[in-house]
Amino acid sequence: PVLANETQERLKEVLPPQASTKNPVDFAGGAEADLWNFVRCSEILLQDKDIDGLVIVGQYGGYAVDLAAEFSDLEERVSVAITGLVEKYGKPIINHTMYEPDNPKALQILRQNGVPVYAVVETAMRCMGALVEYKSYLDKVEEEEKEKPISLPADRMNKVRKIIDNVKDTSRVNLVETEAREIIKAYG
Repeated sequence: PVLANETQERLKEVLPPQASTKNPVDFAGGAEADLWNFVRCSEILLQDKDIDGLVIVGQYGGYAVDLAAEFSDLEERVSVAITGLVEKYGKPIINHTMYEPDNPKALQILRQNGVPVYAVVETAMRCMGALVEYKSYLDKVEEEEKEKPISLPADRMNKVRKIIDNVKDTSRVNLVETEAREIIKAYG
């Protein structure tokens, strides 16, 4: 989605002037200047009502591998903060990084706390797409559950209950075909 003006303005407050605050956001060196910008920008984006999830793409998780070992502790703390945002906002975050094969501690922290990490950006995007489809499915199911349930006359409801009780009494979890047909028949 197009990011709200308020979201873009808040991003401009934390990123360098050359950064793009449109979707997708491009840090333009803002991460190298301060790794906490991953957390700041992620939180700003997750607060936007039109953003249902976030895919971090690029080098995150590999600054200690690529630049200097002293980034390791900082990246680990940033990873902990990123995973906290998933819980805080209830929106998924997926991380793509070219450093996934190196498996640095920062990426391990993400994985262990529910943030998937992928080496291929197309895989990360397909996973976010699958989450969108799943959310759409859950919304549909929730909407269907709000519909008025079918009421059955007492005699047919008793027949359905008797079939289900029999299944439970025989320690089964599935109906056999004839039982399923009788229940469907009872519901018309």
